[in-house]
Amino acid sequence: MLKAVAERLLGFARHHRGEAYRYGGDEFALLFPRLRQGLLPHLPSLLEPPLVVEGVAVSFSLGVSGGRRRRRRPGNPRATADDLIRLASLASTLAKGRPEKIALGEEVSLASGRAPEATPSPDPGC
Repeated sequence: MLKAVAERLLGFARHHRGEAYRYGGDEFALLFPRLRQGLLPHLPSLLEPPLVVEGVAVSFSLGVSGGRRRRRRPGNPRATADDLIRLASLASTLAKGRPEKIALGEEVSLASGRAPEATPSPDPGC
């Protein structure tokens, strides 16, 4: 299943002139040479069509963080590339509780270093 997710992420990254890397376990990092505002409208295409491996639907969530980092920026919670990856990871955890499965690093509580509690969207069919 990880290979299928990796292939989808790599295809997306290369289509948008970026690169995809396995960061550890079941996490991946995608890096792009352009502003993320240009990529945000394309992110839902990563989730559609649903990924199916051997008849099993595979779901995943996207946490997004961005910025150019070459050196530490004192007092900035997004100071280094490692900080950006941590924020994206926390945002991904937040995204798991959302129907759209996407969250931004800015939505993460920087003071606590944790993603806020995910609250499912109200079900209009109830």
